[in-house]
Amino acid sequence: MLLRIFLYSCFSHFLCSAPLFSETKINDIQFLATHNSYKKYMNKDIVAIAEAICKLSDFAIDDYQHLPLPDQLARGVRGMELDVYADPQGGRFSEYRFLYMIGEDGKSHDPELETPGFKVMHDVNFDFYSTCHLFTECLSQMLDWSNAHANHLPIFIQIEVKSDELALPGVGNYLKSLDLVMPLPETTGLLDALDQEIRNTIPAHQLITPDQMRGNYATLREAVLANNWPTIADSRGKFIFYMNAIPEIQQLYLVGHPQLNGRVLFTSPDSPSADDAAFLILNGAIDEYQKIKDLVSAGFIVRTRADSGTTEAFNNDYRTWEAALQSGAQIISTDFIVPDFPMTGTDYHVFIPNGDPARCSPMRASFCNASQIAE
Repeated sequence: MLLRIFLYSCFSHFLCSAPLFSETKINDIQFLATHNSYKKYMNKDIVAIAEAICKLSDFAIDDYQHLPLPDQLARGVRGMELDVYADPQGGRFSEYRFLYMIGEDGKSHDPELETPGFKVMHDVNFDFYSTCHLFTECLSQMLDWSNAHANHLPIFIQIEVKSDELALPGVGNYLKSLDLVMPLPETTGLLDALDQEIRNTIPAHQLITPDQMRGNYATLREAVLANNWPTIADSRGKFIFYMNAIPEIQQLYLVGHPQLNGRVLFTSPDSPSADDAAFLILNGAIDEYQKIKDLVSAGFIVRTRADSGTTEAFNNDYRTWEAALQSGAQIISTDFIVPDFPMTGTDYHVFIPNGDPARCSPMRASFCNASQIAE
């Protein structure tokens, strides 16, 4: 009788202390994202000029393009990256001035670029073609897809905030000397406007914000370590935004909003010990492999890359992709969700094993029920 009571007590303790699969959370899964998700091929004449210049320094021009955002979502991509440039008056980037310099029509003929609001492109002077130039239009395209597929896993959107401050030393002055357009330096007002554009486009009930995730914890980091992320069940049909920017811009985003109170985007600080640490960007899936594993195990959401600079694609090299998968990083970004044989000469492309939009992260498997992930 005593043995039976002892065994029952141990079994009950196991049930109480074991992870509850019904509580699978958004940091327990692993899914595919795209890098510069809006990007189209560069102008061929600009590529030829740039390659001629870059050969002098053995620097290669990396070019690729993506399917339209809704098509990527339809293929199972659940992470996007949008590079944004402030343009509060509209028209700042409506002409491609470098094309004028090489004797081509530099007018964009794109009404989105005349409209006030943040613009989406890789580079405003050289790599400017996009499947959606107006930030709110990019969001609207994804929202329309979301509303038509309401049971989808949350869509994670990395916002890379670009600014005059991002130019390498001396490069900014050189571009200005060519009479090329320069991005505006970021201000708290412009960052407020970025938040507002998101809120004006994505309904509040479809947003996962830092305030919601933090809950009653004092800091986001404390909430992470307590595994206070929302569940998959509560996150279907929703969007979650996080920032990639130089530290100065991230700190500017925190001004007047300690712990990201009232903000839409999560930040991505350099250190997991920062109070606002919840999302972390570690792009070296091989070099930072163990660090990624440790951070994912601790509860943070980590973004890494499967490939970079088209190197893996040209060499048909899957080692970085395999390391990214095994590291457990939740967000794995790629430039190739479909092969681009005419450009790379290979069929390199990546996908989540089993063809699903997501799987359980290897580092979070004991918390994750695969049946809870299916769409």
